[in-house]
Amino acid sequence: MSRDSCFALHRDVCIAYEDVISFNAYPGWYDHAGNVTFPLEDWSNRVAWAASSFPEKPVTVSETGGGGVYEWTNTSSPFPGLYWSQAYQNNLVSVDATVILNNTHVSALALWQMADIKVANENCVECPYLPHPNNLSVPWDCAYVDVSCGRPKREHNKGSVDYWRRPKLVYSSLTQIFLDNAQN
Repeated sequence: MSRDSCFALHRDVCIAYEDVISFNAYPGWYDHAGNVTFPLEDWSNRVAWAASSFPEKPVTVSETGGGGVYEWTNTSSPFPGLYWSQAYQNNLVSVDATVILNNTHVSALALWQMADIKVANENCVECPYLPHPNNLSVPWDCAYVDVSCGRPKREHNKGSVDYWRRPKLVYSSLTQIFLDNAQN
């Protein structure tokens, strides 16, 4: 477990009084960014700690995920893909979901979030849009996405569908992971 998450868990003075041990964490995104194998170790350590420290309490993951900009498929990038690409988001979130859902000590998983949303971030620039037909049923596509700030396109890009509700690569991967898990 990372130093920060371990530190926070052991100092939590109220955790013994909680009904459910629940984690909000983003291994491979905020912690060990760019490392899609880190969630396996991190989630295993978190859940093992909770199961041994509080065996009578259910364990859930109430928030996890990673971002991907719809316009960045980066299919030519080597595994796991570039940070902020759909390829990286797909690899990271698929590992998160697979590890968590296959752990018998975890009762529930909630990913952050279903769809990308706009955010107020003055330090980010909107993406310059390509010329667009005068038809609002056709989503806009960005010609260039500035990922140097914390919120590319002034959006929270952690959804499995984009702002226009177009499915990202991770959407079909998560669908299959959840279907496989439901059948087991």
